[in-house]
Amino acid sequence: MNRPILQRITRINRIFLVAITLIGCVAVAQQADTTLTPAQQRAQAAKEARQERAQQAAANRAAAVQARTAAAQNKATPQSRTAANSSSPSTAKTPLTNTANAAGTARPGTATGSATTPSTAQRTTGASTVGSGTLAWGTRVYSSSGCVHNGNSAMCTFTFTNQGNEATLVAGSEMSGIQLVDDAHVPHHANAAHFLDKYGTQQPRLLVQAGDTGTYVLTFPDVNSQVTSGDFHLRQQIVGGVTFSSTNSGTTGTATKSSPSESGTAPK
Repeated sequence: MNRPILQRITRINRIFLVAITLIGCVAVAQQADTTLTPAQQRAQAAKEARQERAQQAAANRAAAVQARTAAAQNKATPQSRTAANSSSPSTAKTPLTNTANAAGTARPGTATGSATTPSTAQRTTGASTVGSGTLAWGTRVYSSSGCVHNGNSAMCTFTFTNQGNEATLVAGSEMSGIQLVDDAHVPHHANAAHFLDKYGTQQPRLLVQAGDTGTYVLTFPDVNSQVTSGDFHLRQQIVGGVTFSSTNSGTTGTATKSSPSESGTAPK
């Protein structure tokens, strides 16, 4: 065998031996990395135990929160049912119906508002029951007396009862924003307003005491003469079944107290 071949074989053997040596070193290093000392094993076990305890504590807290929430819901449900049963529609409407009857039949100087205690819905503007037949504005409760055609306008009359303390009422400010929706579904905004004192005289202002009753007239423009009925909309309150006539009956009325001033402006 010639010498070059022997030299080549010798180099191959050396490379093979070096490769084997490197592989063995790597294996030893990996084994050393994966082998933990007893102290390291104890530290690893303690760490895993702490993680398990933390997870268990979090699960316990979540379960406690869920249990408290369920208990609160179960406690609130009977109370909600009791409140709903105690405020049936007929009971909620009773004070308003009594007030409307008192306002329609009261004589000048008669304190009718004290006969019925105003409900929270009556004392708060825009919080009356829809379709109750009356409209609450501040401490006043208004009941519709119908409307009459006057050319292309409609004059609608309301009787009211003051269920609060002494107040000066201003025509145009009372029931601001009220709409008349006629039977053709056309909305109309009032453009004129006035009170009527007990002599039937138009007044822009009235000074009323607790229990005083009076009459308030609103004029709605551009109402077709063929309209026979409509609804009043005041914020969330609705009074339906308002009737129309072609005479001027219903545009006069009484008020227990009055204080004349400048002309009233239309509610907006």
